Amino acid sequence: MSDELLSREGRADLSEDWFVKGECHFALNQPEQAAAAFEKAIRLKPNNFRAWTSRGLCLMSCDRIEEALFCFDRALEINLQFAEAWCYKGAVLNILHRHQEALGCFDRALEINPQSDEAWFSKGIALQKLERHQEALDCFDRSLEINPRDAEAWYRKGIVLCELKCHLKAQQAFEKAAQLGLKEASQALDIMRQKGR
Repeated sequence: MSDELLSREGRADLSEDWFVKGECHFALNQPEQAAAAFEKAIRLKPNNFRAWTSRGLCLMSCDRIEEALFCFDRALEINLQFAEAWCYKGAVLNILHRHQEALGCFDRALEINPQSDEAWFSKGIALQKLERHQEALDCFDRSLEINPRDAEAWYRKGIVLCELKCHLKAQQAFEKAAQLGLKEASQALDIMRQKGR
């Protein structure tokens, strides 16, 4: 059956089917297949901002960063209130070392959803890259208030505390991250012990 023969409702249903297929591929760590499925969903329903966002995530996983940025921009053209797309766009801008622009995206995401631990965490990374360590620490703390089991946030908090010369608190943050299973935190603790901190 050609796309022209499908009714508007049929196209939307088929778009949703492709979207679900994309989610399944992504869950199975098959980002290329997922991206292709999301692309088919988008062809059937071009204003599907969730499919644009999910395709962008797949492309990020494949290190196709500029294409991912295009997808997030497209999702935001359709729905400026989609906090996840703002957050992922900021993450892409961080990868591209455009940290100041990334901060604007995270701020926008947090205006929409102030309880997004991911947006607070990602904003902390951007601030850390800009060597604004105290502000980064505040963001990691906010992220951990929302999700205290985020090992990566505890680890990043430890790094920032090291930068701020708060070694005892850094050690405590690394210990928490290690307890949550983050290998890098155990390595950071070993380095701290070797240095006598």
